[in-house]
Formats: sequence, structure tokens, C-alpha cells
Amino acid sequence: TYLAGMPEALTQLYDVPPVMIRQLSKKTISVKRPIFIFFGGGIQDRVYETVDEQFFFSGFLPRFLVVNGESNIDNVRWMGPPIANHERDSKNTLKNDLEQIVSHYQVQVINQKIFGVDAQISKEVEATLTDAAWGKIQEIEKLLVTTANESAQSNVALPTFSRIAISLLKFSTLLAAIRQEPKDFIVKVELHDVLKAAHFIERWAPHSVHMMSNVGTTTSERLIQGVLRMIRNTPGITRAEVMRRRHLQSVPAKIIFSTLEERGLITIKAAGRGYKLWPV
Repeated sequence: TYLAGMPEALTQLYDVPPVMIRQLSKKTISVKRPIFIFFGGGIQDRVYETVDEQFFFSGFLPRFLVVNGESNIDNVRWMGPPIANHERDSKNTLKNDLEQIVSHYQVQVINQKIFGVDAQISKEVEATLTDAAWGKIQEIEKLLVTTANESAQSNVALPTFSRIAISLLKFSTLLAAIRQEPKDFIVKVELHDVLKAAHFIERWAPHSVHMMSNVGTTTSERLIQGVLRMIRNTPGITRAEVMRRRHLQSVPAKIIFSTLEERGLITIKAAGRGYKLWPV
């Protein structure tokens, strides 16, 4: 089928194997030391509808940092004249900083004697963690795994939260690598690197939890969530207005409103000849 095996291939790429081999129908493709950076986006409801638990069991989705976006007209950058010079300078400065970081962490070839014979070997930069950094990571990992194990959705929470702990370790290493130059091909990851990484993970993790909680969302559930968003965005909206905007018939509308009310998400109050809806 179309794109069969793609999640598995992306999962393997994420872990950066020394050599990745793909056997195609007519030829074999071999990639050495792949560098994999992936940015993807989609409509939230559509993504939740197509994602199932297998994407979590396989470790595919837990490897991604998930962010749910919300439209905010206050942040829209309207059409206007070209970017000012100082903004271009800022971008150039950032580009130069990134190029400098890359140059520090390229695999370097060094001359060394092996059994008295001159030889060239490849030398990579290694990251070492202090005892305090390891202690904090272990503390956070234990909290994540314990919480996932006690969750009602432990089957998808465990792989997701376990991967968050690994992402925390990787992110801490990246932060340490950014703030210092390697010394004797070693960078030291300290406690404040872990705490800074945890600060960002705390902001990203709820989005992963939200996706995890909406695995395989059905069409009817998406309609219910759409009505709930409308009520939250317009507190006090009339039931008739919701029905007009969402093109709801009488029977489905009654089911949706009663479902939201019984879930404790909205309250329905009589207003004149109709009803008004309020989020809880």
C-alpha cells in the first residue's frame, strides 16, 4: 500500500543508526550516519481521527514533540513593507551562531599513533552528566513512568511518558552543547541544563497527553468537541444559534447538549423562549 512502512522508517531514522538500509523492489538504498529533522503539521481534528493506538505502541508518535496551535488574530503579521535591516541582522547572527555550533560538533579526524604507527581516526564529541544531573533525570523519569502506569490509558501513556524522559535527556545534552565549547572532545551536562530542559518539556508534554487522550476520535465525538469549543468561545450563546452555526437537526442537537451537560462541561439555563449555554 501507499507509504507502507513509513512510520517504522521514520522511527528508525529518528534513532540515527550508523547505517540504514532500505530494500526496494529494484534496488537497495544504504544511508550512513543519517541526520533526521522532521517538522510536520495538520488539522487537529483530522490528525486525531486518523491516529490509532498502534502509533503509540510502536514508539512512533512518542518520539515527536507535539504542539497544538490555536489561532490568535492578535499575533497575525499583516502585509507590509520588507523586513527591517535590524531583523535581517538578527537572523544572520542566529545563522552564524548555528554554523559555529555545527563546526564544533562535526566528527573530526585526528592523528594518533596505534602500535607505534601513525594513523588517522574519527573522533566524536561525548556528553557526560554530573551526578546531580543524573539524579534529577532519574527522579523525573520515575515520576513520569509511575504516573503513566497508574493512568486509565496506561497502554498508550507508558510508551509516551517513557519517551518524554528520553527526550528530556537528549534536550539537556543539546542545551549543554549550546552553552559551551567541547573540552578534550567532552561536554558536561549539569543540573541546570536538566532543569531548563524540564521547563520546556513541561510546556510540551500536555499537548502529547491531549493527543494521547484523543486517539481514534470518532466523527460524532469531533462534533461534540466542536460544539463545546463554540460554547467556550461564546459563553451564553443560545442553543438555537449553535444549531444554526453547526447545521444541527433537533434530535442530534439534543443528544450533543445532553451529553455535554452530563459530562459536566456545560450548563443550560432557560432564557425567555429559549436556552443559553455556558461552559463550566
